[in-house]
Amino acid sequence: MSSVAVSDDLERVAGKLVGLTSRRDPGSAPGGAMRWRPPLAEPAVAAWEAEHGVVLPEDYRAFITRVAGSGTRPFHGLRELGVPDRDNDLSHLDPGRPFPCTFTQPLVCDPADEDPYWDALERGEADRGWIPLCTEGCGMDTILVVTAVDPGTAGTVWYFDVAHDCGVLPMVHPATGAPLRFLEWFELCLDARASGEEPCGSDLVPSEFLPW
Repeated sequence: MSSVAVSDDLERVAGKLVGLTSRRDPGSAPGGAMRWRPPLAEPAVAAWEAEHGVVLPEDYRAFITRVAGSGTRPFHGLRELGVPDRDNDLSHLDPGRPFPCTFTQPLVCDPADEDPYWDALERGEADRGWIPLCTEGCGMDTILVVTAVDPGTAGTVWYFDVAHDCGVLPMVHPATGAPLRFLEWFELCLDARASGEEPCGSDLVPSEFLPW
């Protein structure tokens, strides 16, 4: 993705964010409007990258340094880079170690043969190369791949649900079937919220990868 394309997409998404934030969040309770925290300081983001040996995807980096560092949407809120929740849920992650999955070989819990899935979890393959974006709760999360064995996988958004033995699965654009990057995913979330909806993350996963 070129810098010009990122700037154009960022401007459009930021405009939608401002428009949606200026009115009550559709489908929310009174007082439940979207809230967004200020962008993160460039030196702080650069320090995180240096600490973890990671170059953040350009569109995500532009958003958190120029638009908002975190917020109350999508779902339970866009996570701030490097900030754990109350359970210190980032302590086991290694974002600098390459993500092993690809679009043709995600981590799927196949009911017909679950052994490869459990072996991969035992090796820690589900805990490398990504950062959390948001959670739906109950162990169903959206993540951003920041470094990967397959260079084309870095910068894409995935569905993470090992709590229900689902797997780590790619998200794709519903109109094109192409892998989703951060700003594309975030814009889809904003558009859905503007319509008073919030579909499950698994709705963006190709059906052939879902074990149910």
